[in-house]
Amino acid sequence: MSLRWAILGTGSQANSYFFQDGDQALVIDNGFPLRTFRKRAAKAGLDASLVRTVLLTHTHGDHIRGLEDLVATGARLVHRQGLKITQVLRRLKAPELMPVEALKAYQVGGVDFLPFDLSHDAPLSTGYHFKVGGTRFTLITDTGKTDDTMLRLAARSDVLFLEANYCPVMLENGPYPAVLRARVSGDQGHLSNHQTAIFLNALADLKAAGTGAQTLNSVYLVHLSENNNTPERVAEVLKDECRWTGPVRICHRGELVVG
Repeated sequence: MSLRWAILGTGSQANSYFFQDGDQALVIDNGFPLRTFRKRAAKAGLDASLVRTVLLTHTHGDHIRGLEDLVATGARLVHRQGLKITQVLRRLKAPELMPVEALKAYQVGGVDFLPFDLSHDAPLSTGYHFKVGGTRFTLITDTGKTDDTMLRLAARSDVLFLEANYCPVMLENGPYPAVLRARVSGDQGHLSNHQTAIFLNALADLKAAGTGAQTLNSVYLVHLSENNNTPERVAEVLKDECRWTGPVRICHRGELVVG
């Protein structure tokens, strides 16, 4: 069986990414109830019974609401060393855990992966660069800023999942109180559409110089805010500000996207 993968959903409500290669599957986060997770996986042609490993990015509810039930099926949970995981897995007495550190290489279930730090207001928030079935992926969401490590890992990827969370104008004029607006737009919040375009421009520059992003052929923009963004706003910024010329897919909130 060749590699299959899907974004089961992304946005403000629930996030989960599913990668299946042979008789094993890897999942990153699960904000869906287990029944919904299984239905979405099946709709994407994926087998939820094959999940052996779950990578955790951080502990906000839209990423962990269905995590405990998924781990209870027998999956190993990869999490950052030092994270108080008992606060996430409250009902499980002896879950299989794999603590990891940032910028150290690991392998589990035939998957090579490298955790890296995000800048977010949840303890030890983590992005992942990983290789499944010969394809290299990088996931960068839930971060208020990017850095050279993220750029370097994205430039080594075949597929990039990159946050485009909010439109600053919608955020400023929306329903959020000032303290929440400051949280979203701060260095430990989320990436704006403009920040996303800047990151893609940096990748375009590396590619033009022949120093990176040569194999990057698919970019998926994810984690659009329910209240402070629209796919149309993202598309406008890309058109006006972005020099990246490769394929870019703007993932709608809650959309099931099959890779």
